[in-house]
Amino acid sequence: MHGDDHPLDEERRSKLQSKYRELVDNIDLSGGLLDHLKSCGCITKQQMDAVEKMNSSAEKNRKLLDILTRRSVAHYKKFVDCLHDTEHSSLAHILKDDTGKRKGLILKKKQFQMRLVATLYKFSMMAAGRHHGIMDLI
Repeated sequence: MHGDDHPLDEERRSKLQSKYRELVDNIDLSGGLLDHLKSCGCITKQQMDAVEKMNSSAEKNRKLLDILTRRSVAHYKKFVDCLHDTEHSSLAHILKDDTGKRKGLILKKKQFQMRLVATLYKFSMMAAGRHHGIMDLI
């Protein structure tokens, strides 16, 4: 598998779990969200029917979330987009994928740490008399 076609990763699954109650309480399927999810390929007709068979809105939302936790990363991203497109922007915001941003911050932190270690090494060399001035540190 390539790109976002791989199964939902632990980070996104855990985001769904940690926001589960908020999602169950606040998703409003009456505004066309299910149709939107089906039309963009996020859920199948059979999955849509399974959700609609549930009695209460909370049961429908639980069924939908159960389906989504077994889908791919691409489906998760489509779900977030569909939430945004159907007046669920606050829910979309709490599920927004920020893994790329986090990886960038981790990379910057590692680069900073490497520069710090190199600078400390140069200072220790200068203190040991192996460098003769500040220009050797640059």
